[in-house]
Amino acid sequence: MSNNLNGVRIADSQTNGQHRTANEALNRLDAAVTDAFAVGVTSSNAYTVTAAELRNGFHFAIGNGATSASAATTITLPASVKRGLTFWRNTLSYKATLSISGQTAPAVVVPPGGFALVEVNGTDARLVNYQLPFIHQVEVFADATAVTSGAAKKTFRMPARVWLTEIRGSLVTAQASGTAMAIDVNEAGASIFSTTLTFDNTEKTTVTAATPAVISDPAIADDAEITIDVDTVGTGGAGLRLTFIGIRY
Repeated sequence: MSNNLNGVRIADSQTNGQHRTANEALNRLDAAVTDAFAVGVTSSNAYTVTAAELRNGFHFAIGNGATSASAATTITLPASVKRGLTFWRNTLSYKATLSISGQTAPAVVVPPGGFALVEVNGTDARLVNYQLPFIHQVEVFADATAVTSGAAKKTFRMPARVWLTEIRGSLVTAQASGTAMAIDVNEAGASIFSTTLTFDNTEKTTVTAATPAVISDPAIADDAEITIDVDTVGTGGAGLRLTFIGIRY
């Protein structure tokens, strides 16, 4: 019988060195349970975990290496190594994405300052812990009020520290024609989008937009001032709402 920690086993009829074999197994078990293995992400913004590192650890602390990470990081786990549950804590200021090379399941995203329990089954790395969801809807224009362009059409404060995964827009009345409606969201005056939220004409939702929005700054501070701008607008749209979706961390 093999073991995932790679500890030396006491063989049948073994007499000499049994204490050394048992002590090594206990040391490995102790290290796996109590030590945090430092995953040192460097300026490459990536780290490849070896089979030995994954077998010997349970608690993994994602942090800066000799040269600090400078952007979202990628952690690649070895295939064919089964560790069951592992604990990952992200100490970086950037999100970390965990996966096994070639896996088909969605990769695990650990937000900055966040943590995750991850099942590593040799084929996939899967998120197994429950993270508190965040859904917050904001009315920008009332149901029968026409949407007009301009800065800071709505200002509010974010009620929690949030990692945004999506922002959806909805209209009570779709815009009939003209320039596509484009919506920007700012945290403390800076846009959180690299591609702003848009409504296609005759559509009441941004979910079906031909050009999906891209959130470039998803980490929103608790009590941050959020402003919503209407950058461009056509004719006929009314009753604008935005729904902020993510996780608290």
